[in-house]
Parts: sequence; C-alpha cells; structure tokens
Amino acid sequence: MDPQDARVVGSKERTEAPLELNLDDPIVFDMEILEDIPAELQAFVRLSRLDLFQEASDWFEKCLSRHRHMFPVFTEYADMLLQQGSYSELVKVLDDMDIKYLTALGSTDPADVSQLFRVMKTLAIVRWRGISEGELSDAMRCWDYLKERYTDKAGQDEEPNGVQIRIVEIYLSIVVAILESNLHEGMDKYTNPPWTSPKSPKWLGFCAWYTTLKQNGFHWEAQKIQSILLPIVGLEDAMKTFIRKDQFTAVADDIKAGRFDESLPFPITAYFKNGSRWTNFPVLSPQTQIFITGRIFGVTKENTQLALLTEDIHFLPTSATPIPPPTPSSTTGKRKRPDRWATRASPTTPSKPTRLQNPTFLPDFQDESQVTPSGPSLPTDTTAMEDDDDTLVTWPDTELEPDPTPPEDSASERRSQRRRKTSYVDILSQIT
Repeated sequence: MDPQDARVVGSKERTEAPLELNLDDPIVFDMEILEDIPAELQAFVRLSRLDLFQEASDWFEKCLSRHRHMFPVFTEYADMLLQQGSYSELVKVLDDMDIKYLTALGSTDPADVSQLFRVMKTLAIVRWRGISEGELSDAMRCWDYLKERYTDKAGQDEEPNGVQIRIVEIYLSIVVAILESNLHEGMDKYTNPPWTSPKSPKWLGFCAWYTTLKQNGFHWEAQKIQSILLPIVGLEDAMKTFIRKDQFTAVADDIKAGRFDESLPFPITAYFKNGSRWTNFPVLSPQTQIFITGRIFGVTKENTQLALLTEDIHFLPTSATPIPPPTPSSTTGKRKRPDRWATRASPTTPSKPTRLQNPTFLPDFQDESQVTPSGPSLPTDTTAMEDDDDTLVTWPDTELEPDPTPPEDSASERRSQRRRKTSYVDILSQIT
C-alpha cells in the first residue's frame, strides 16, 4: 500500500465517532467471592458473650441468617436466645428446625445434636413456665444419656468436644432449677456427672469438670459452669476449685503478649480498701469473701493494674448462718428513707403502756380483775415481775371458751339482750 494511502486511511479511522455505552444496560462481572463464615460467626459469638444482644441480632441477620442451616451457626444462635431470655422464641425455633436438614456437622454425631437441642428446649421451658414432671423426666434421661455416651471416655483423659460441653452445662442448669423447686426428692444422684464415683459429695464431679474445661482451654465454658455452681457449692469447695493463682498468671501472660480477648471472664480475688466509696455498695468487713467475674479491657497506665469491667458479684458464706450483704441497688444518688419504727420496736409487746391503769376509772363490769376489752380478743392470763424495769409480759397460748349464750329467736330479742356500750359520758360521770 502506498504510504500516502495509509495516511488517508489512518485519518479516516481517527475521525470516526467513539464507542458509546448505554448506561441503562446492566453490566455483568464474573467474580469469585469467598465469605469467611467462621470469622463472621466468631464476631457474633463475641457480641453475644458481651451481652450485646441487639448488636448480635443485627449482625446475625446481616451476615449469618442465610447460613442458619449450618449446625455451628444454628447452635450459637440458639445459645444467644437462651442467654438473652427469649425462651418462647427459642422453643419455637427448635420446634421448627428439622435436624435432617442441618449441614456442616463434621464428625458430630447426630444423636448428640438431637440430645443437645432436646435439653435446650427443656431448660427454656423450665425458665419460661416452671418445673413439671415432664422436665424432671427429661433431666433423668439426659443423665442416662451422658452415662451411656461419655462414661468410658471420661477416664481416658480425652478432650471433651463442644457438644458434650453444651449438654453438661445445660443439664447442670436444669438440675439446679429442679433442686430449687419442690420436686427434688431423690435427686442427690443427679448432682454429679454420671462418670463420678457414686459416693462423691454433691457437686464434686461438676467442680472437677470445671477444672477439666480450664485445663483444656475452654475458659468461657468453664466460666458458665462457675456461675451455676457458685450459689450452691460450699465455701471450702469454692475456694479449692475457683481461686487458683495459675489462672490469673495465664491471663497476665496473654495480656503481655497482646493476645487476650476482652470477652474472656475469669475469677479473681478482690480486696477493697474502702467499700463505701461505691455508691449504694455495702461496706465490706475484712472477713467478707466475694467472687467477682470481670471482663478484661486492658492494663492501666498508672501502677500497671488489670482493668476489669465487673459483671457478677457473689458473696460467699463465712459462718454457719451466713447473712450476705444486700445486692447493690441501682438507685444511685437517691436519698435514703429513714426507718421511723427502727427505734420503737422491742422484744416486749405491747410496746405502749395501758392507758387506763387505775381500777376506779374502769367501767362498771362484773369483775374488775378479769377485764375483757372490746375488739380483738386477748389472752386472759398475764405474768408480770415486781420490778418495773424487768417487767416481762407473756401471752400464753390459750383458747377462749365458746360463748354459752344460746342463739336468740328474733332480731328484736337479740337487740334487747345486747350489752349497752359504755360511753365517754358514763366514764366522766364516774370520775366526777
């Protein structure tokens, strides 16, 4: 081709109109997107453990609701409803779920999944409607199931799996609820896991289970067991099980390494220099022993102390008849109302002296030594000491004899036989 012709052709190409795109037409891109479901589930569990249930629900609807058929996702969602107290909603969710359609079970036995959801529903019904014979039978069947499935494995130092941990935790909550009701006859056998020796004291097996969870790194699950056991175990067992220096040392090491999780609760021994500096918090005596469950938020800049957000406070008994301090009130800053009757009441009753003490001022009854006042009936025998300062009035338990007066025949006769009331005029006339 002649170079001149080439220049002509090139000039023609350069003068053509550019390609126009129609913005109304959809543009399709073929891209491969990978969703990190474990990371999204971990974020959801973290919000739930921090009791941020509204944020957790929003996150679930945004990221995980379409994966509800996956076993880990569904289980964590059901656990959030249980911790939140949405018992009726949890019962409905469990009734609508068909285990056959669950995926991502991995090596989990479907029988364990069925047992887990069954005891979850039982605990939700117990907290929602109360204890009945049906829930009592479910708890006994759960104990038998644990005995059949895990008794042999418990003695082999085998690490517990997630489903077993959940079943034991929920079973313990059901047993504690049963013992607080009137259906606890013959339940001593069920106060320990089935792999515990039959002669073991109450709750000893669950205290050992708590230690097993801590040793295997299940800190959050161990804290749940601790929260259930603290109100019911004795002081000695609580001191041996929950106050351990190695637990705090491990947490301190994680803080220094920068790998701690602020949603991890753990027990600490706290000493208050001045308990009254907390508004409406009772002043703690040196003998007071308490457990505080807190959440780690870091280390303070001054004095390098551990920064905690207090979650639960448990007062431990220190005597045969423990009287724990009252729970701190939420009415911060409100003025205390004084008890006007605190200094007026005394062990001796009645607290006021009799106004009419002179027999000459009494109305004209048949026998002044036996006065039957009108109004509420009082015992007829009183014993008094001669010294007024040591006067002790006793009221023996005696029953009044029935009135021997036969019933009247008519209303007019009853009115005629009725004793005339003594008025103040009659009393004044006797005085004057």
